Formats: sequence, C-alpha cells, structure tokens
Amino acid sequence: TNMGATDSGIMGEGSAGTEGIADFNPEDIESISVLSGPSAAALYGSSAANGVILITTKKGQEGKVQISVSSSTEFSKAYMTPEFQTTYGNVKDSYESWGEKLATPSSYDPKDDFFNTGTNFIN
Repeated sequence: TNMGATDSGIMGEGSAGTEGIADFNPEDIESISVLSGPSAAALYGSSAANGVILITTKKGQEGKVQISVSSSTEFSKAYMTPEFQTTYGNVKDSYESWGEKLATPSSYDPKDDFFNTGTNFIN
C-alpha cells in the first residue's frame, strides 16, 4: 500500500501496510473496522496518524478436519419386463389385442419403447 500524506493504512492480520485492499479474498473477510485519529496512532504508530482500515479475516476452527462428501449413481434399467402377447392381432382401427389369431406371431417388441436405459451420476 502506498502511504502518502493523506492515505490511510490498511492492516490485515497484523501486517501494517503490506497488502492492498484488492489482495483480500472477499469470502475470507470476517469484518472491516475503521480507526482514525489519535487512537489509530496509539495502536499502530505514527504511520497510522491518518487512520487505519483494519481487516479481520475468518479463522479456521480447532479440532479435527471434517470432510463431507455425497455421491450416488443410478442405473436406469428395468429389473423385470412384462411378457407381451404377440399371438393375437388387433381389431381393425383399434389398439386392443382382441382380434383374430395371427398366422405368424408379431416380432414387434414394445419393451424398447417403454424402457429407456442409462446411467446418472449425482455429485
């Protein structure tokens, strides 16, 4: 920090005037205090006669380090599929399977239309 005749000193964790305000991560700042006049000079010396901006940063907590992680994986595949009838056909202009018996069973397998498979990762 450039401490000219009218500049205030910036104090960060006891380091007088060595850091600019832009050097502090806003997420790390706990509080900002402004001291001016004789009280600033009494605490921080004659270089703080024009005032001091005191920046207190957040501190870590004592104890063991704790890390919490949550992760899951989802596999989207049907466990069992219903057995579809392919012996009887549809009544004309109908989606119902109440028609006459087919000469050859249908090879259409609707399971692919109903059950999409995939994998989802959630972190």
